[in-house]
Amino acid sequence: MFRENPYKEILVELEEGLWEHDFRVDSGIASPYEYDDETFKACCKIFMSAMMYKLWDFSHGVSQELKEKEAEMCGNELKEFVYKYTGIDTHQLYVEEEGEEGEEVENG
Repeated sequence: MFRENPYKEILVELEEGLWEHDFRVDSGIASPYEYDDETFKACCKIFMSAMMYKLWDFSHGVSQELKEKEAEMCGNELKEFVYKYTGIDTHQLYVEEEGEEGEEVENG
């Protein structure tokens, strides 16, 4: 059903690099990285992609309707979690601009 993730090597390399950098920060020999909105949005997308894969895999044998309901609940709970601890509304990260008639235009 699923195919091998073509980003596996890149994701593992990112993880290893971040662990190494965290160690350097904890040791006082490096400064923490900045996570602006664009970078934070990328991190959220990577996490959500992996989370949805794991949710679908864990829900094997469950109806499509229930999987979709659980996915929506998961997304809403993660949105609330991020907002609670960062003040960031993750949905707003994807709002690019207001359209011609005042409606919001979303990316994705």
